[in-house]
Amino acid sequence: MSELYLVRHGQASFGAANYDQLSPLGFEQSRLLGQYFREREITFDRIICGGMQRHRQTLTAIGEGIGGFCCEAEQDLGWNEFQFQQLAAAYLALNPHMQPAPDAPKRAFLEVLKKSLQAWSKGELPEQTLDESWVTFETRVSASLSHIIAQPDKNKVLIVSSGGAISMALRQILRADAETMIALNLQTANTAVSRCHFNPQGFSLHSFNHLPHLHEIEKSQHISFF
Repeated sequence: MSELYLVRHGQASFGAANYDQLSPLGFEQSRLLGQYFREREITFDRIICGGMQRHRQTLTAIGEGIGGFCCEAEQDLGWNEFQFQQLAAAYLALNPHMQPAPDAPKRAFLEVLKKSLQAWSKGELPEQTLDESWVTFETRVSASLSHIIAQPDKNKVLIVSSGGAISMALRQILRADAETMIALNLQTANTAVSRCHFNPQGFSLHSFNHLPHLHEIEKSQHISFF
């Protein structure tokens, strides 16, 4: 049975003008994951990357940690993240009392994201303000999963993506509801690995949100969620 490794990107630049850029910590997390793969002799015969800069930077840093990949990476825009800033703006326009103060703790922004996702999944946000609907997002992730099934002879597949796209994929694999996707999304760590087995009949989840490269005490300070 073939294996799928879903990896969320390293820490991006939360609060900066350009979020879509790895922080120094994000690069280090990604290199450490690559080192883990190298030490365990885990190699991939198919590599897929979303089209965002933080995806490409994460993949490059993983490759540095490994010492080079055995195959060329493919780009699949179906693994791009939803526009969370756009969703939050649409939600806050309807609920201005939920606007966090500039110095609010990160959990306040997480609460806005959670509420935004819930409203989006229920069709409660004005679609004319959004690049895509929940259904469109769901459909494109489903299509990208189908591309994996189409090549079941690839024994190990690595995908570098974002928490939302990975969580949507896992929701579909688990045949779960929207609230499950939201819960998975909000707890996915940077460079966390979720593993699935697959064959032409479908996928089965093996593990979720695993950080084997950061388990050692001296590396635990590298764990992040933003």
